[in-house]
Amino acid sequence: MNQDIKTYHCPDCNNTLAVGNILSLQIKCPICGENITMNPKDGFVSRGKDPNEGTIQKTYGRDKLTIEQMTNTQKDCLKAEHSHYFTGKRCKWNHIAPRTKRGECHTCTTTAARNFARDNRAKVTVREQKSRNKNRKHYLDLQRKYRETKRLDKRMHDNINE
Repeated sequence: MNQDIKTYHCPDCNNTLAVGNILSLQIKCPICGENITMNPKDGFVSRGKDPNEGTIQKTYGRDKLTIEQMTNTQKDCLKAEHSHYFTGKRCKWNHIAPRTKRGECHTCTTTAARNFARDNRAKVTVREQKSRNKNRKHYLDLQRKYRETKRLDKRMHDNINE
């Protein structure tokens, strides 16, 4: 039973969405934002872009830059003292994502950090404990603020229900 492995692309921007033999698929294209449904009878059916798309934009780095605000070269990024820039080109692992000022793909960096934390749980726990002990006052302030907002939320909820 040797079936051909198919590659499915977005009809709008031609981005690769899936590889394999798929019975049905509902996905939002990460590049163009198109909502796409695929089933064996109809093939690809494009549902259009999400009307809420663009209301909340992803920001990157300490500068809180959106992709539109980023420079497109590393040299300009360093000159403007930004933490990220966006070339629109794929990294070696095929991601189209902003790059850090060191030239690393943001998605690759995030994935590597997540994998390290998963594989080295003991080291990460020790590092987090050291950080908490070093910045104890900061963490206590965060906890106090959280408790205060929870108390206020509870009071407001109780007043509404009376």
